[in-house]
Amino acid sequence: MIANVGTLNKKVDIISGVAGEFNDFETIDDNILYKNIWASIQPLRGKEYLEVKRTANEETVKITIRYRDNIDEGCKVRYHKQIFEVVSIVDPEMTHEVLELRCVEKKRGNTATGLKFKQSEEWST
Repeated sequence: MIANVGTLNKKVDIISGVAGEFNDFETIDDNILYKNIWASIQPLRGKEYLEVKRTANEETVKITIRYRDNIDEGCKVRYHKQIFEVVSIVDPEMTHEVLELRCVEKKRGNTATGLKFKQSEEWST
C-alpha cells in the first residue's frame, strides 16, 4: 500500500514502442501513449562521464506509480518535456499495489523529445 498517496503529485505519460516489419526487418513503428497517470518522481543520483571527448549527462530517477500490468523495460515515461527510459521495474513487497520504475534521463544526444503518439485501445483501461 502506498504510505502517503499525496506524494503521487505529478501527471506522467507511459509510452511504449510497437514493433512492426519493414522489408523483413523488425523496426519500431509507433509509440503508444498510455493514459495520464499520477506518479512521484525522485532523483537517485547524477552521473557525469566522458564520452568521445565530450561530456554526456545521465540522471537516474525513481518514479513511483500505482501497479499496472502493461509496463515493461521497453517503456518510456514523459513528464512535461522530459523523457525517461525505464531501466528496471520493482514491485516492492510483491503486493501488486505499487511499482517503482528506475529510469534514466539522457541530457545530451538523442533524447526523443519529438516523439509522436497515438492512443492504444488495448492500454486504455
